[in-house]
Parts: sequence; structure tokens; C-alpha cells
Amino acid sequence: MVGRPAGLDGGRGGAEPDPRAGGQPRVPDRGAKARLIVAAAAPRLYPGTMPDITPQEARFPGLTVADTTPPELKAAGWKPVPAKDYPAMIGPFLARRAGEGWDYAFLPEQRHLNIGGVVHGGMLMSFMDDVLGMTVWEAAGRKPVTTVQLNHHFIAPGRLGELVVGRGEIMRVTRSVVFIRGMLTSGDRTLVHGDGVWKILGSG
Repeated sequence: MVGRPAGLDGGRGGAEPDPRAGGQPRVPDRGAKARLIVAAAAPRLYPGTMPDITPQEARFPGLTVADTTPPELKAAGWKPVPAKDYPAMIGPFLARRAGEGWDYAFLPEQRHLNIGGVVHGGMLMSFMDDVLGMTVWEAAGRKPVTTVQLNHHFIAPGRLGELVVGRGEIMRVTRSVVFIRGMLTSGDRTLVHGDGVWKILGSG
């Protein structure tokens, strides 16, 4: 029998195997917070599976977001992620599972454009910061983190109505900082390459 993380069963031992789950332990539903804890433990409980809960959903479990995702993007696996304050103002942002990580995206609107008619560089930098920041937050064990340095290299412009996709790649995690790089693309075009350093707060 596969054990369950402490605290999910009220202090009792492991979970009872569930024949409907191929003998895997059945975890009772104890509300949204418990579901997020179970999702984080899913790779251990159910080898070979990955939970479909974005880092933003884990960080803001009570926050809801209006789903205005176009049908074609929904069909491709994209879903909106919760946000508040500045990210909510410049979003909405989307996410979909990509292997053991996440891809993020936004669909450029008129309000995201500069005077030249392409996506403003500040919008692309803000999006990169959010993409890399959430990736770092996960890599740091969901501890508070903050941007120390973030470099951008602009390669091609983003265009109105053409999906911009971002993904981060962790390079190294130490006790106090995380090194990461990432890329923003649109179709087969690379728009921005970035790399940065994040501080794990409270690490000294």
C-alpha cells in the first residue's frame, strides 16, 4: 500500500486502496485547500501522473477568474490562471501543462501595443517576470521569492491577436537564490530571451 502524506487523513495511517483506482489509495475530498495539498503529493501517490493545478491556483486557492479564453485555445489545453493587482491589470494570462512544467501565454490586445503597433516591450518584460517568477516559486518549494536581476534580449516583435507563449527553465537552485532563463515565442518566432536571478526570502 502507498502511504499518504501526514495530515491528509486526520492523523490516521495510510489510505485504503481503491479498486476503482487500480489499487491506488483513495483520498477523501476535504475541500479546496486539501485538494491542493493532494495535488502537490500526486506524483508520489500516483506515479506517472501530474496534477492539473497551476502554480497560481496553488498560490491563490480562493481566487477565481472569469474565463474569456477563446474556444480554439481551450481546445488546445489553455486555461486562465488567477491573478490580482498588477498581473490582473495586464492579463489575463493562460497556462497549460507542458511535461513536468507549465507553459504560460497571453493574447495581445490593442491595450498591449505601443505607438508602433506591436506589443510594448514593457508588456513583454512584465510577462517574462511573471512566467519566470512562478517557475522559481515552484522550484523554491513555494517559498516567497523576489526578482534580483532580470535581463531581456528582444529578438522579434509581438503582434496583435497572435498568442505569446512563455516558459522558464531552472538553471540552478541554491539555499538563497535561484538562477533561471526563459523564452517568449509566438508561433515559430522567438520574441524575447531572458535570464535572471531570484532571491528566496527569509533565507538569510
